[in-house]
Amino acid sequence: MLQDGEKGVIIQRDKKTYAVAPHIPYGVVSPGILRKLADVAEKYNAQALKITSAARIAIVGLKEDQVDAVWNDLGMSPGAAVGGNVWIAESVPAGVTVTMPHADLVYKKNEK
Repeated sequence: MLQDGEKGVIIQRDKKTYAVAPHIPYGVVSPGILRKLADVAEKYNAQALKITSAARIAIVGLKEDQVDAVWNDLGMSPGAAVGGNVWIAESVPAGVTVTMPHADLVYKKNEK
């Protein structure tokens, strides 16, 4: 049985299945990445895709023997599953006006 964080997994309450949550910088993804996440979830008969409070998308309900293949198919690096990390960071794309500013916003330069 894998432990939380090992191979980027999050053990589920049933103690039999796992979730993986790829690193998604600033919680912003392209349509292609969303499609890839959905395709991989369907391929491995995942129970669900979950949007986490840390702005990641977790594929939930995977079996231990599927974990390596899922990461290989995704071609993405794991997000920090457990441990001391920043839980929530808000971001605003460059050029967007914030009507209700917050004290700590992360700004990412718009690259073209």
